[in-house]
Amino acid sequence: MLLYVETGVRCMVEFGMDEPFCNSMESMYEMVLKHIVKENLFAVFDSRLKGIIHAARGAGWGVDDQLEYLYANYEALVPEPIIL
Repeated sequence: MLLYVETGVRCMVEFGMDEPFCNSMESMYEMVLKHIVKENLFAVFDSRLKGIIHAARGAGWGVDDQLEYLYANYEALVPEPIIL
């Protein structure tokens, strides 16, 4: 799922896509975030998640803003690590 979004965002920036395609990328990105948070893998995939947001800059349709919003909401759900 993550590779799908990474590739889709590259296509959006390179070729320009319509609103339904952009909505699909946003929806899949949220599905990825839900799964990553559920499986407690946020730290493992954090750099790729941020990379998608960075790559979406200038793609249009406000996609980068929506991805950033989703990232922030799901990042807030990640529990802080317990340091002994």
